[in-house]
Amino acid sequence: MLRPPHSPVTPVGPAVLGMRQRLHVSALALFFCAPVSRASAQDATAPATAPATVTATAPATVTATATAPVTVTATATATAPATETAHDDTRYTDASADRVILSSTAETQPAGTFFVSDYELAAVELGYAFTDHAQVEITSAPPFLKEQLFFFDLSLKLNVYRGSRWRTALVGSLTAAFDPASDDTIVGGRLAAIETLCFTRTCGTSLSASITAFPNDDTSQFLPVYGALGLTIRLSSLVSILVEPSYLFVIGDSGIQGINGVLFGGGIRLSGRNFGVDLSLLRGLGSAFDGINDTLVLGIPFLAFTYRTDGSWADAPAPPPSRAAPARARAAP
Repeated sequence: MLRPPHSPVTPVGPAVLGMRQRLHVSALALFFCAPVSRASAQDATAPATAPATVTATAPATVTATATAPVTVTATATATAPATETAHDDTRYTDASADRVILSSTAETQPAGTFFVSDYELAAVELGYAFTDHAQVEITSAPPFLKEQLFFFDLSLKLNVYRGSRWRTALVGSLTAAFDPASDDTIVGGRLAAIETLCFTRTCGTSLSASITAFPNDDTSQFLPVYGALGLTIRLSSLVSILVEPSYLFVIGDSGIQGINGVLFGGGIRLSGRNFGVDLSLLRGLGSAFDGINDTLVLGIPFLAFTYRTDGSWADAPAPPPSRAAPARARAAP
């Protein structure tokens, strides 16, 4: 207890001491429980300018009524950016995502998709994707000319791995060709392995490497092998750039023999969710293509068109945007 300097000490009895203890307890209770700020309490208390003398003749009882603790509930709902759906991958937004120009990528069409492709009006391909990793294709040539070469190709493409950066596919097919002029029939097939490297999250820009062998009834002496690199550069949701160099060689009795030149393809793709159109030029670089290059200065025009239906994935609702859980803040009593 503070007292002014040079003031006599006033004896304090037990009653006064007990009263002061009760005052201290009551003041603390009011300070923490009453809905009054510290600033208000300080403004209401004026500093004493003179010594105060407290004289108590009887114990004083001070009753402090504290209000119930106040609970503050704050509900904060923070809206986070919408989550990315799985349907923004290039296989959903590009109807021609399963190929480059002549070669394939490691992608397949979405499950439940029917698709049709036409190449130079000379070959028509019909296909169906049973799952997200398997599709079957039938390719043939319409009978435009009399005694034209007729061929039939039935293939199965399997996507065996689909990651964020690498994708892998295998292709196997049965091929038959018939020449009405000579009554010759050739039966063979295709075996291909394809790797695709994705440069973007949706794999819209990618590099595909493929190697394709053509087994036939004379494979031990004559086995054509075709290798290709296909680059797809996605410029927008509609436009892509296509670049594809390829090389053909033959494995036979005398070893490996390749042609003297590389076939180079380049073009532009206009594609969307249900359609795709490729406008390309194929030009040979090397002595093997001298005769063609002398006739076609810019190269061989190559037109490809694809249309597909919406697969079963189109009926699945997109995941809702993620939201933060409500936050509750409780004031200390």
